[in-house]
Amino acid sequence: MQCIVLAGGRGTRLGGHFGDLPKHLVPVLGRPFADYQLNWLRREGFDHIIYGLGYGAKQVEDHIRYLNPAGLKFTFVRDGDEPLGTGGSLRRIYEDVRLDEYVGVTYGDTLLTFDMQAFLSEVRLHRPECMMTVWKNCDQLNRSNASLTGEFVSEYSKSNSAGRFEWIDYGFIIVKSALLREIGPLGSYSDFSDSLASLASEKRIRGFEVLSRFYEIGNLGALSDTETFLDSEIGRNKWVPI
Repeated sequence: MQCIVLAGGRGTRLGGHFGDLPKHLVPVLGRPFADYQLNWLRREGFDHIIYGLGYGAKQVEDHIRYLNPAGLKFTFVRDGDEPLGTGGSLRRIYEDVRLDEYVGVTYGDTLLTFDMQAFLSEVRLHRPECMMTVWKNCDQLNRSNASLTGEFVSEYSKSNSAGRFEWIDYGFIIVKSALLREIGPLGSYSDFSDSLASLASEKRIRGFEVLSRFYEIGNLGALSDTETFLDSEIGRNKWVPI
């Protein structure tokens, strides 16, 4: 299985605490965040990781090649001279990489604890254009950004006001790769969230409810929460770095 990791972030909300490190390589309990995420993806059955890279692309590539983890194939796709955003990166990947019919999409700063195999079983059963993991967040961790109606994500917006939505995009999506060609035009900046908003309005995204919170490293508070989780008994047993 293939998974795209969107790891072009600079980590500006970390306040410069890690110098020029790209966010994907920020140390978590002494190891780059990438090492935890790669082990999780491999454990869940993904064997081809496609990186969408922007800021610090060479640093990320060099680290992954140094790791050279067994059983994983890597493809690196760089934005180029100008940032393309998450949408523009996906559009370039669609043009540059031979993708399977379905491909996973996740972010280079998120640590997820859901039942991947149950999720993939739902994808195989329903064969949707897009299936999004969602958690009933109610503005608890970050501002919620999605509305769920029956089995479908009926609204999606990252610019909504507080209290409008109960659900949040959990951080893992499966899409039919052909859907990525609708993001465009090629080479221009775009945010994947805008494409998701359009798809939701057209009832083209199925939702998959996740029952446990996510962890991430987008800011210092979130990074501290993630380290606390990883240092817990559950975290030490399951979330070892690669």
